[in-house]
Amino acid sequence: MEYFKGKQLKKDIILVAIGYYCRFSL
Repeated sequence: MEYFKGKQLKKDIILVAIGYYCRFSL
């Protein structure tokens, strides 16, 4: 469960990073 939670958190961080990148690149 701990491993899965960490993986999910990493996924969310990546999604947020992509969102910010797209916002600032426009």
